[in-house]
Amino acid sequence: MTWCVMSRLLAECKHRQNQALLNQILGRGVREIVKKNKDLYLIAAASDPTRRRLYCWGFAETGALGETKIRGNTMKYASSHRPVRKKFGMTHRLVDIACGYGYTLYVTHKQNGRQLYGSGLNTDSQMGFQTVRGPKYPLKLVYNIVPVRVPLKQPEKTRVMKAAAGRAHSFVLTDKEGVFSFGNNNFGQCARRIVDDEDYSAYRELWRVSALDEECVVDIVCGHDHSLFLTESGKVLSCGNGADGQTGLGHYKACSTPTLVEGDIKDEKIVKISSASDTVLAINDKGDVFGWGNNEYFQLPLEQISQQVNTPTYLPRIRKQVGAVKDVASAGSASMVLSENGEVFVWGHGLLGKGPEFTFSQEPSLIPMTLFGYSAFREDVKVSALSCGLTTMAAVNNYGDLYTWGKNQYGQLGLGHRYDQYHPMKVSLGGSVIKVCCGVDHMVAMCLAFK
Repeated sequence: MTWCVMSRLLAECKHRQNQALLNQILGRGVREIVKKNKDLYLIAAASDPTRRRLYCWGFAETGALGETKIRGNTMKYASSHRPVRKKFGMTHRLVDIACGYGYTLYVTHKQNGRQLYGSGLNTDSQMGFQTVRGPKYPLKLVYNIVPVRVPLKQPEKTRVMKAAAGRAHSFVLTDKEGVFSFGNNNFGQCARRIVDDEDYSAYRELWRVSALDEECVVDIVCGHDHSLFLTESGKVLSCGNGADGQTGLGHYKACSTPTLVEGDIKDEKIVKISSASDTVLAINDKGDVFGWGNNEYFQLPLEQISQQVNTPTYLPRIRKQVGAVKDVASAGSASMVLSENGEVFVWGHGLLGKGPEFTFSQEPSLIPMTLFGYSAFREDVKVSALSCGLTTMAAVNNYGDLYTWGKNQYGQLGLGHRYDQYHPMKVSLGGSVIKVCCGVDHMVAMCLAFK
């Protein structure tokens, strides 16, 4: 039982004998109010272990943090360099989160018929059509977290399962009605026909991707301007911009129809894909890594050097130096993998996590486990998940601790400062992390209460 000091409100309630005010605060984190020795005390309700907590940090002026504290026409603060717990996570049961370039999508359990929400930039309707003044005045910037309408045929029975966000396009995956897309479609990344000079800011409906009806899609990944779809059988389909070969279709053209990706993954069962920019990494069920797309900074450790790779290519050097891999993350100019032993290897160009002098590597290089919490007192620490943005990297260990490193101009690493971070540093959060998403200048984490 937790005893709290009597608040000013309670003192006023006691003085005025205002039972209505006392009843008003019941249920808001307070289980009951008791009287002891002529004083009133709050008995805090136990935290719901299944309710997910939501934390956001980084650049706030786009509205990606769902910030509602606005003074006049300006934000109360331009950015937050520390994690801020959002009330939205207290009032909604979160299912999934996704970060795009200056905007965030939130998937929740069905509540008042709504399952998808968003906040931030909406210049291309990447959060659906939003307006307050009428259909002729679409909102291009949304500070509050608002509902995104998904045109479901059976809204009572269909659930939104996942969301994915790219530079200015988005996807949602449902359990019974397939895949929906919205946002910028200059390169066909929304899996629909390219329309010349289309005004995306006035596009009012989410597009149902009927081309994927024959596939059982289980995951969607959005890069800069391309999209990747992973099926239950381990096949990969893609569409969008292929200028760097990131669609993996054997050419460098744009493609508006989800097309089967072959190459070295043709007969493989792929279980994970990652692409934050124009480079793609994929893992099969045996722990082998494949890659394609941009390779200007040696993000792909190939046997024969090429700046662009337009077909999936097996990367044997990773298997040889790392062993079997269980997670991958592909940033703008760097890559990292997670071995079966829970160790993190990085390579490419940028702030790779091994100090200010280590900014380039063509080979996978191990980040010391002590930087992720390993010590003589915690010898069982292993990294369990990876994530990355364009210039930021993140890792979560098996204790639910989050570590970040990379560029930090807007405090997007959540470390309490705005200096670039050259090695992994623990982020102070009020919960155990179960998922973290990295945008270009902000991050969002979904957590559970500590046990």
